[in-house]
Amino acid sequence: MTIWAEIKVDCVVTGGRVATVTGEVVDADPMSREIGWMKQRFGFSVADNGRGHFDRVGWSGPQLRDVPGRPDDPELRRCMAPAPFHTVRAGGYTVVDANFAG
Repeated sequence: MTIWAEIKVDCVVTGGRVATVTGEVVDADPMSREIGWMKQRFGFSVADNGRGHFDRVGWSGPQLRDVPGRPDDPELRRCMAPAPFHTVRAGGYTVVDANFAG
């Protein structure tokens, strides 16, 4: 099973080889659309181990609201995502730290 979501990004933050991205879901796989992911907030994090594979990812959300019989999740804030907790099986990510110090 493949689950995917496209988000309208409202924040990207890097620190070394770790990045966090947050935004609102604008498209998703059919099952995710059916269970209410559209227009929900989502947070994604990635840790690039520098070897090209076995990177780690983490995610939270989507924050489900207005689901009958289920209390609303608190709104996911911009730039917030959990620590990367799942090892990527294939492929990898490259994180380039943004140096704002000049």
